[in-house]
Amino acid sequence: MKNIFLTFAVTVISSFALLNNASAQNELGINEEDLQIDLRPLVINIPADSTEDYNLKDVNEKAVKKFEKEFPHANQPSWYKAEDGYIASFKTDDVLTKVSYDEKGRYLHTIHYYGEKMLPKDVRQIIKSVYYDYSITSVVEIHSNETYGETTYVVTIEDASSMKILQISNFEILSIKDYKKG
Repeated sequence: MKNIFLTFAVTVISSFALLNNASAQNELGINEEDLQIDLRPLVINIPADSTEDYNLKDVNEKAVKKFEKEFPHANQPSWYKAEDGYIASFKTDDVLTKVSYDEKGRYLHTIHYYGEKMLPKDVRQIIKSVYYDYSITSVVEIHSNETYGETTYVVTIEDASSMKILQISNFEILSIKDYKKG
């Protein structure tokens, strides 16, 4: 189960880097081949500036109702057809949120993308207690049916010579990838 979720988390952070064209990606040359990840099954890899909004009448009604109940303040969400379901995407303040549902309208996961200032203090403290000389450059917060209410954070940190991608779950840090700059 942890290996499946770890693969999922690496995929999420990879898509985040692809979505935002992060400066660390450009400096380090990190790409899909470096991470050996197949992005075809990724249900969250939607370009942030995509105009291919899916017609709401074609989205599973159950998914739309669940979304509207769970996210009543979502301002003009965009819906997309994924390989095996649907994705609703919206931005509130500085947080980009993507919620995915399967073909039958069942909830799969919610992913929030944001910066360090939105990171919960206890999670930030865990990171900074170990990586005190690093800057937090991006955060991906994951809520999934598979993790049964557990929140997982995938955090990119960097210093002058390296970048690390960390997974924080149950107050435990797991280094996913480590890159040297230069």
